[in-house]
Amino acid sequence: MKNATLRHPLNSALMLGMVLILAMHTASGAHAARGQARMVQTVDGYDWWLPSYVRMTPYSGYITKTEWGRDRLRLQRFQDGHVHRAEYVTVTWNEVNPAEDVYDWDFVDRKIREATAEPGTGYMFWIVNYSETHPNWRPERPQRPAIPPWVVAKGNVKFLSNNAVAAWEPGCGYQKYFGKMLRALGARYKDDPKLVAVDMRGLDCHHGEWCWRGGRGDGAIEEAETRTGLTPESVRAWGIRFVDDFVEGFAGQEKKLVWPNGTHSFIPRRGTKHDYGPASRAIRRHAYERGCGGRDGKPSLWLKYIGEGYGSRLTKEGYLEFDEDFAPVRTGAMWYTENSEYFPDGKGSKEFGGEKHHRLRWFVTTMRVLQMRRNWQWVPSIIAQFEEFDPAFMRWVDYSMGKNRRTSPDAWSWLREGYLSEWSDFRPVKNFERWLLQRDVDPDGRTVPAAKVDISELKYNYTSGKGYEFHARRTDRAGGSAHIYLQADPVFGAGGPRKVMLKVTYLDGPATRWRIEYTGRDGAASSETVETTGSGNWQTSTFEIPDMRFARAFRDQMDFRITSLGPADLTVKLVRLIKAEAP
Repeated sequence: MKNATLRHPLNSALMLGMVLILAMHTASGAHAARGQARMVQTVDGYDWWLPSYVRMTPYSGYITKTEWGRDRLRLQRFQDGHVHRAEYVTVTWNEVNPAEDVYDWDFVDRKIREATAEPGTGYMFWIVNYSETHPNWRPERPQRPAIPPWVVAKGNVKFLSNNAVAAWEPGCGYQKYFGKMLRALGARYKDDPKLVAVDMRGLDCHHGEWCWRGGRGDGAIEEAETRTGLTPESVRAWGIRFVDDFVEGFAGQEKKLVWPNGTHSFIPRRGTKHDYGPASRAIRRHAYERGCGGRDGKPSLWLKYIGEGYGSRLTKEGYLEFDEDFAPVRTGAMWYTENSEYFPDGKGSKEFGGEKHHRLRWFVTTMRVLQMRRNWQWVPSIIAQFEEFDPAFMRWVDYSMGKNRRTSPDAWSWLREGYLSEWSDFRPVKNFERWLLQRDVDPDGRTVPAAKVDISELKYNYTSGKGYEFHARRTDRAGGSAHIYLQADPVFGAGGPRKVMLKVTYLDGPATRWRIEYTGRDGAASSETVETTGSGNWQTSTFEIPDMRFARAFRDQMDFRITSLGPADLTVKLVRLIKAEAP
């Protein structure tokens, strides 16, 4: 632990008060004035401590079949009577609905019993409503088609060359009968407390994920335009009906419905006749407006999911921001992601840069998942390694998923910078943040990216266009900037002054002194001063602030700042603001 000094040096007139000051000696060996924020400890690495009042969010957890998932159900934090683990229950349309108005619920019930045998485990429906000859799908009963033959015959169903159904064609009865099945399925299972979610799979060559491609893709759009007269309007009309059938079938449990694509469902390339972007967005918006949740895959490409469909945007300054009014998060719907780069056979590991990068990728990916306010994650068997890497971090993740800015015990900002290759100038993407914003402020709060990390072996270039990124930021004293400014979300910080714990993860670099400056009950205040020793290690100092007010009293309405008093700059990686008492 490091020593801290008083904010102001003592003079001879204060010697009579030395006894009182020494009585306030902190755990780090520092002195603190009455009511002053005190530095209570410094530890190596990160510090993922949370107050004892924190509990897991009821509707949050992991989608996994792994032994790791089953073993974790025995941990104390999972013993709260809620479902925190789910398994997929795959239901092929023909298996459950072999004839008109005939349903095989025994088959479905058996699969549910098998999936949920462990206490605390629920299930998700994956409905296979596309052709059995789908190149990426192997149904459990290959002798039985996924689409009921009676639907094909009675509904005048036509197929494209990739076996996708032209469900949008006038006179096609596919959607009529599929909607009827959904209403029957929902009537039986929608109120089951073990039902966690229902994937709203559609018709395409990518696991029903609404990901049609033209041109350099599989050419499905061009063929559909030529053979079936596909247009953006026919796509939009069919897609909205598709959403409505799910919503009507699971009325009252809309939050369990999961729209599978946050960007364009129909992706045209050179050779297609129409632009399907507006139609794709209209379908997705309709799903969110009706109360559905959403999902995507591979957050390990951590700079990919930026846009309206994910509640994220880039500011002109390059900061990655999240819309707190984003419908799936605002309504508490299922908002999950498939962390699907990792596979036990090593395929995914090789594709994404090899085993030596596992720890790095898991940490960055998980921080991005939390930045996107996810409440559930699909995870593979290899996740057991990450539990071994840092069990305290995984505990913190468990407690964080599903929290919102009113219920979260902490807010944080990971000061970093990556670079998108989707812009010719490799546009920077600054910070992953969760209800705590760091912003550069003129003239004395401009920061510089620091702690360069080589990610050139990570195969997808749009993860970072430059092949490297920075995992910290530092002050720029030479340029006149000695401060790092931060601002708490107004909902998270409402109701002050309040007692908080502030944890700053920083580089113990060249000798410098630094402190926290904030607004207390009686106005401007500052913490004890911390001194770096030059060890070169990352470490976290914790400050106990008894009366912090989020008064927006600093430049550009910032709430507090970290100040380097010199002579060297201060490099900071993570700042966590924790409510010491239950919100």
